[in-house]
Amino acid sequence: MIHWYQHLYTDETVNSKVSRAKKNVERCLGSLKRSIQIWKKSYYIIILAANPDNLFEIIETRQLFFKHYKKTELYVVALTKDKESAIEQLQVIIRDMWRDNPQMRVRDYFVEEDFD
Repeated sequence: MIHWYQHLYTDETVNSKVSRAKKNVERCLGSLKRSIQIWKKSYYIIILAANPDNLFEIIETRQLFFKHYKKTELYVVALTKDKESAIEQLQVIIRDMWRDNPQMRVRDYFVEEDFD
């Protein structure tokens, strides 16, 4: 299941059509057929890492058809059009975290109540 961060980080391309981009990402989850249908409109998401030793994961939405993702709780903090924008947004996220929480505890900064 996908949980969206309430203050979702987006790039300029996605910013104008956030709800449509979210729907496309959700349609890819667990379905190869739907992933292929929107192949040209792939996005990149930044999620909280499943491994507690890592901070984040960057995933291309084309990969979401794997059954593993359908069974996993995905906490999405950013949605971008391409990988370069995802890396830029990740820098923004880390900069914001550092400003607000110098100890950089991701699990304390992003809590479940902040996700829909």
